[in-house]
Amino acid sequence: MSTMDLNMEERSFCPACGAAVVDGGVFCARCGARISGMAEAEAAPTNNWFAQASNLDGSQNNAGNGTKSSDATPKTAATASDRSASSDSTFIKPVKGPGTASSGGRYSGQAAAPPPTERVGNGAPAARSESRCKKCGTVVPKGTTLCWKCASASTESNTQASSAASGMAGAAGAAGSAKARTAMGSAEKASAPRGFFSMHKKLVFIAAAVCVVLIGCLVLFFSGVVQTNPVDKFSKQVQNNQYSDALETYFASIAGDSAKEVATSDFLKQHLEDAWRGYLDETISKSDFEGVLKTVQRIDEKIGLLGRTLTEIAANYPEVATSKAAYQNGVDEFENGNYEAAMAAFSHVQAADEKNYNKAQDQYLQAKNLYIDSILASANEKLIGGNYDGALDILMTAERTVGTESRFNDMRSRIVTADFESKMRSAADAGDFTYMSAVYNDALENDACRVSAEMTGLYSDQQRKFRQDIIDRSITAYKSEGYEAAIPIISEGLTVLPQDENLLKYDKLYKSCVPVDLTNITELSRSSSYPSMSSTSNISDIYGNEYTGAIYYNEIHNLTIEYYLNGLYSEFSFSCFADAKMGESKTVKFSVTADDIEIFTTDYMNRRSDIISTTLNVSNVRVLSINWHSPDEEYFDWFGPYYLGSSHLYLINPTLMRSLTDSDLRS
Repeated sequence: MSTMDLNMEERSFCPACGAAVVDGGVFCARCGARISGMAEAEAAPTNNWFAQASNLDGSQNNAGNGTKSSDATPKTAATASDRSASSDSTFIKPVKGPGTASSGGRYSGQAAAPPPTERVGNGAPAARSESRCKKCGTVVPKGTTLCWKCASASTESNTQASSAASGMAGAAGAAGSAKARTAMGSAEKASAPRGFFSMHKKLVFIAAAVCVVLIGCLVLFFSGVVQTNPVDKFSKQVQNNQYSDALETYFASIAGDSAKEVATSDFLKQHLEDAWRGYLDETISKSDFEGVLKTVQRIDEKIGLLGRTLTEIAANYPEVATSKAAYQNGVDEFENGNYEAAMAAFSHVQAADEKNYNKAQDQYLQAKNLYIDSILASANEKLIGGNYDGALDILMTAERTVGTESRFNDMRSRIVTADFESKMRSAADAGDFTYMSAVYNDALENDACRVSAEMTGLYSDQQRKFRQDIIDRSITAYKSEGYEAAIPIISEGLTVLPQDENLLKYDKLYKSCVPVDLTNITELSRSSSYPSMSSTSNISDIYGNEYTGAIYYNEIHNLTIEYYLNGLYSEFSFSCFADAKMGESKTVKFSVTADDIEIFTTDYMNRRSDIISTTLNVSNVRVLSINWHSPDEEYFDWFGPYYLGSSHLYLINPTLMRSLTDSDLRS
């Protein structure tokens, strides 16, 4: 295979369109893609294959004379413009053509070959047609549309015979080679790379036109002029609150298409929910949300796609709107220092108002604490001024607003305690222990009052004075008027001090002076069970005198009854006489014994005997005995209401009482 054939097989190809590329070419001759980096990376000795073609015959002749063709062929370094252009481009590795050998060629250091020449007959090169670039003068293969050197599209036809070219190369010799090198250098200099815009002006204009068209389409689409999808058109109209247009679009282009109806329903729900969430988060205004809600409601009245979503949001909206208004009102009142009104407003913020609910709770507590501070300051001012009722009224009003608070309880205790102390001091100054005692007892029973040591000491001192006054007054009354006058005074003291031990003792002492009927005294014993002793309300003597509270003795023989006095009494008084119905010859005798000592006795009495009245001293007597004695021992049968011939003795008002001594009164 000849050197020319090898160069054909290792020819490079354009990475953009796949066309064969002239070695050392800056641009593709078909599409104009820049490929100059490949030539510089391979360090080709020349980019002008025509210069090589001019010396082709000379190289072959030199080879026949034993000289290498590589030595006879002049090498031309790449121009600075070529290096500069190649350094800014991406290196494109040459692609081997079909049937390329695996070694040799220009990948082994062989110089770049010119385009192949056609051979005819016995191998002599056939004539070939070439074109020359009008712009830079570079020879380009026939059939190409662009110059491989400058990418210019302007070429002129120049047919050359390969034999003439060969003869010209042999005849000219070294002079022809030098001339060829000079012509190639001039061509390379003239074909220095130009700016991107100059070389690709048409492409730039096309790209700009495409961008303008695309931008126009986008503007038309987003402005709503271009709306090929009816659901998108419907959505845009709803977003603009054009519910009439939206309904027209729905019934004209969506109704009846289940997929579009589902998409429309999903959009309406999402649109409403987004607006509701924005209203809750306060990212959209109340008026904007109301516009969305009104539009969706009117649309849903006609197409009915939303159902529960719309119902729930429409039901919650008034509550949330009221809540937001209440929150704003609370903020305004708080800033104005009207904490009670601020609390009332914050308390109406509902949990559905997610944006403001938690804030309202915190601000309510702040307003509440500041309100309590102001209430306590007002109550304390009333307390200092002695207006205890006014201070309590302020607390009661505040409690109706915020409920029971520990700080209110503390202030109430201070107010109530101060009020009781003031009343007790006033009673002490007036010497009115009765009132003081009532105040002190009320203080003890009042949970809000903290009874202080001062109050207790004041009460104890006044109590002692009051007790002594009652006792002194009762003694004076007893000595001058008797127990009847002393007992009411002691009762007065017991009304104030019902549990006072000293007053209770005096009460018992004075009451021991009250006469006691003998029949009410504890009976210790009787000498006989048969004899009777009975009471009667009215009785009369032989002279017609009537008596009340009488007891009588009905006995055949003798009778003794003992009573337990326990030293409580000092006097025993009574009257006695014989029954007028006694037998004419019957007699009876009566006596009294104190602790086994006889202190009184009568003679034998009959029915005509006079009544006897007496008072006996029974001071310190423990046991008192009364005795009936009849000398008659005859037994008579029962006749009528009496024992015939029996003895009857009447005791009129047998009474025990006590007279107090100075020792008794001061003990």
